[in-house]
Amino acid sequence: MASFRILAIIASACALYFGSPIFIPLFLGYFLFVLLDPLVTIAARRGVNRTLTSVILVSASMVVFVLATWTLYGIFSNLVKEIPVYSARIESMVKTVETKTHAWEQSTSQIVPETKPPDDVQKVQVVQGHSVLASFAFRGINTLFEAILTAAYIPLLAFFLLLNKEKFQLLIPKAISSSFNMKKLNSDIVKMIRGFFIGNLIIGFGMSLLLGTLYCILGLNNWLALGLMTGFLNLIPYLGVLASLVLPSIGALLQFNTFTPLLIITISVVVLHFVVADFVIPKVVGSHVALNAIAATVGLLFWGWLWGALGLLLAVPLTAILKIAMENHKDWVAVGELLSE
Repeated sequence: MASFRILAIIASACALYFGSPIFIPLFLGYFLFVLLDPLVTIAARRGVNRTLTSVILVSASMVVFVLATWTLYGIFSNLVKEIPVYSARIESMVKTVETKTHAWEQSTSQIVPETKPPDDVQKVQVVQGHSVLASFAFRGINTLFEAILTAAYIPLLAFFLLLNKEKFQLLIPKAISSSFNMKKLNSDIVKMIRGFFIGNLIIGFGMSLLLGTLYCILGLNNWLALGLMTGFLNLIPYLGVLASLVLPSIGALLQFNTFTPLLIITISVVVLHFVVADFVIPKVVGSHVALNAIAATVGLLFWGWLWGALGLLLAVPLTAILKIAMENHKDWVAVGELLSE
């Protein structure tokens, strides 16, 4: 029995890895359905046509997504455009680093022999580095065609789930093993998803407001967009503090003549991250997710390996769904309790 379970876990992991173009829109569409369903239900109780409400809400969600994507594109475009303006400063900084590095190499040349690779090898390594980053960021969506399909299927899936909610609620329990407590399973998953996403949305906007205000006071270019981006990146467990520092740090280095703004930004982002992670998120989101630190860490490693950057963003709710499913299955209750906080 144990060997069969191990084989089932391995088979599931392989299916998630190779079937990412199917499972990624499936999960995202389901999340969108869970978030929009209360609004559609309220409108239906007041006599508004369910189909019309579903179309409006799903379309509005896609508009918000497009605007957010356009904002991120604008941030990167502005940074790229500003690089030639600050080229002299960048060149000066690079020369300073090279001078210090050369001095360090000379001081250690007696201990470690110099093994500088040829220029062409260095170029290959740089290109490979960019390739690794790109493959990690877009893992699970391997081609432009798959990306378009994913973007198209998410709203369609959410729309059909909203229209056929009652039908699925009747048929899914019959299709799944009776070993699950389906009523409690569905209730727990829905509460977790809503608590996780709504709680993180509120916290993300709060951090974006604080950081955006700080960037504005410092006079940092693109302060509004950078505030929104770093505020929400800060929500990623463990890695969020590093991810949220990249763009504002680059912007501060390019724009200002002193390191004081960079120091202020770094301290503020780090302090805010740990205050929110240790005090705010456990109270607002933690009670809904109820994952212990080990389960959350393993979840981040697994989903990050499986689907790259998108896997990191979805790691906590997906791991929480797995935990809830185990807690509501008679043979896996002990494992579910092991993952629980």
